[in-house]
Amino acid sequence: MVALMVERVARALCRADGIDPDGRDSQGRPWWPTYIQEARSAISAMIEPTDDMVIKEAGNKAGRVDLYRADDPSYNVRDIWSSMCNSALGAE
Repeated sequence: MVALMVERVARALCRADGIDPDGRDSQGRPWWPTYIQEARSAISAMIEPTDDMVIKEAGNKAGRVDLYRADDPSYNVRDIWSSMCNSALGAE
């Protein structure tokens, strides 16, 4: 079974190529599954957040990358983002 986010990205890539994701190929199969590998690659490329993403989420006005929140020491911006991307890929 394809993870929901992988399917969403595969469908978006299909539409970006001007193809109806639910359109059928000559064998009657929908087009979107042919984009699964590209979708997984796109999501994989996002696993490591950029410093700008971390700074914006951490809310540090001084421009310092503070990965942890004082009120929740288990909160790590990079780890949470990476975990979400891995979940999108269907990883445990």
